[in-house]
Amino acid sequence: GELTARGTLIINGAGGTPVLLKSTGVVPGSWYGIVVDPAATGNVMTLSNVSLATPIVGIHHRSATATATTTAVSMTDVSSSGMRIEAGSPTYDGIATAGGSQGFEISGSASATLTNCVARNTTSYGARFVSSSASRNLTLVNCTLNANGSFGVYSSAASGGSVTILNSIITSSSNGCFRSDLATWSVTYSDVWNNGSSNNSNFVGGASAGTGTISANPQ
Repeated sequence: GELTARGTLIINGAGGTPVLLKSTGVVPGSWYGIVVDPAATGNVMTLSNVSLATPIVGIHHRSATATATTTAVSMTDVSSSGMRIEAGSPTYDGIATAGGSQGFEISGSASATLTNCVARNTTSYGARFVSSSASRNLTLVNCTLNANGSFGVYSSAASGGSVTILNSIITSSSNGCFRSDLATWSVTYSDVWNNGSSNNSNFVGGASAGTGTISANPQ
């Protein structure tokens, strides 16, 4: 099953007692998750203090024009992706995801801005930017990507794309920031450290540290 947002979906929990969305199953992938329908328009979804347990994809954004307002939204025991954004240019705030193969996937014709986000303990990617349309963008602000298997942030997008990372921590993956395309990268005032053996894979494939970026334990 899945929860599809076509009109207006509003779920407001309270701090310390979030609304829990789950299936009757207890293993990762027991239900699909929340889908922002391709036909949805406007501010289609407001989520505050919401927890999604055991989804295949926590939130799947498929609309080119819909937006969402999110605060303190968590996904646990994900089987595939915490978030999959494949259309539009939405901004999502306060999303934390754990498990699965990737935290945040930006694909199709999408750009995305993610603020105050967390992705941890995935098998492959913290954030994966693979939009197939030209001149798309991924922006990460105040995000923490920790222990995400092969890649902290990975780009293999169409021409003219860009990746902007600001005030973020990317740590404990085989590769920290990995560019596998011609995207323009900007990594500023961030900490990219402990990726690869002896910090030797913090920046790979043309991604590089910009102003104010360090590679050191933030403790």
